[in-house]
Amino acid sequence: VSNPSVQDDKTLILFAADHGHHDVSHNLQLHLDDKARPIYEAMRMSAGGTGRLNYLYLREGYKQQVIDAVEANFGDCLTWVDGLQALESGLFGNHLAHPEAEFRIGDIVLVARQGWSTNDQSRKNTPRSRHGGLMEDEMLVPLLWKQI
Repeated sequence: VSNPSVQDDKTLILFAADHGHHDVSHNLQLHLDDKARPIYEAMRMSAGGTGRLNYLYLREGYKQQVIDAVEANFGDCLTWVDGLQALESGLFGNHLAHPEAEFRIGDIVLVARQGWSTNDQSRKNTPRSRHGGLMEDEMLVPLLWKQI
């Protein structure tokens, strides 16, 4: 504030966010990577969720194929959690989930490791910084303040 007449030391300005962010410099494009073909072909539809926590809706009988592909080819950038186990373990909070959640969460949740995100051909936007992962700095809430 450049006007000294309004600076009475009785005003506090707070800037806060609802989450932190982390730079995401690597993007795994499921529809383009040959090693991801078993994952992409097993999907009934585009992934839900976000590029940091993808909900995969799989065709019947393809779950193990996806797990094997993730573990064999993408352990450095992804891990996976069974959708129902993710809900039951509290990954999305320890509150009572909506009755529809188990159907919306997908069969497998792909969890991107630090610095990584995923997308498929339905997602055109790949921001450089994201939230929604499980890294500590994404769970911190930024706060700036100034007394004037």
